[in-house]
Amino acid sequence: MEQLSERFRHAMSRQEMERRWGLLRRAMEKQELDCLILHNYDNFLGGYTRYITDIPIGNYPSTVLFHREDETTYIGHGAPWTPSVPAGMSRGIGQALATPLMPTLAYTDSYMPRLVIDELKRRGYRRVGLVGESMIPASLCRMIHEELPQVELVNATTMVDRIKMIKSPEEIRKLREIVHIHDMIGAAVPAIFRPG
Repeated sequence: MEQLSERFRHAMSRQEMERRWGLLRRAMEKQELDCLILHNYDNFLGGYTRYITDIPIGNYPSTVLFHREDETTYIGHGAPWTPSVPAGMSRGIGQALATPLMPTLAYTDSYMPRLVIDELKRRGYRRVGLVGESMIPASLCRMIHEELPQVELVNATTMVDRIKMIKSPEEIRKLREIVHIHDMIGAAVPAIFRPG
C-alpha cells in the first residue's frame, strides 16, 4: 500500500488517480497532444492541478505539465535546489521542480516559463494543450511563442472539463463528505454569533 504523508488528508485513492490519468491520456492521444499545461494561483481556483496531482494548493502558484507518455512535472514555489513536493505527496510526479514564484515581483515572471520551455524543448513537443487558459500566465504563453514557434498551443480546457464532470463513485463519496462538513458548519453558525 502506498504511504502518503500524514499531512495529506482526504487524499484520493491511487486507483482513482490512475483512472483520471488514464482518461486524460486517452483523450490527449485522440487530440494528438504531447502534454497539458495547467497553472493555478490559489486554493479556490486550483481545481485543475488538484484533479491531476491531488496536491492541496498552498499559498503560492504552481504549474503542472501532464505528459501523455510520462509522469507529471510539477513546478512549485521554493529554492531551485529543493523539490517542490514532499515525497509523501508526489504520486504520479516524476519531477518536482522549484523556483521562486512571486507574481507581485516582476523579475520572477520568466522563472517558471524558463523551466516549462526547457522541458518542452528537451522532450521535442509539438502540440501542447492549455487547461484553464485564463489562469495561464501571459509570460509563459509569450515566451513559448517567442522561443518555440514550432509548438502549437491548443485550448484543452473543454476536453478536461468533459472528463472531470463525470464523477466516479469515490468522487461522489468525497463530495458527500464535503457537503456534510459544510452542513455541520452551517448548523453551528447560530451558536457562534450573538446579537450586539
